Amino acid sequence: MDDKSSQQRSWKQFEIGDKLDVKSGDTWKIGCIDKVNKDTLKIHLVNENYRNDLTIRKDSELLAQFG
Repeated sequence: MDDKSSQQRSWKQFEIGDKLDVKSGDTWKIGCIDKVNKDTLKIHLVNENYRNDLTIRKDSELLAQFG
């Protein structure tokens, strides 16, 4: 029997809409994934203008699990 509610995915299995903590300058901010590419993520910083969106490598130290 396959119970999807018991399956956990790694926080590094990125999907559009996921929230994560992103280091911007010296400050950690909340980011929401807008686009997932092969090696990079396009991240919108919550409560900021879309001109401040970031493109960050998936293995970057600037990303941390939200919460």
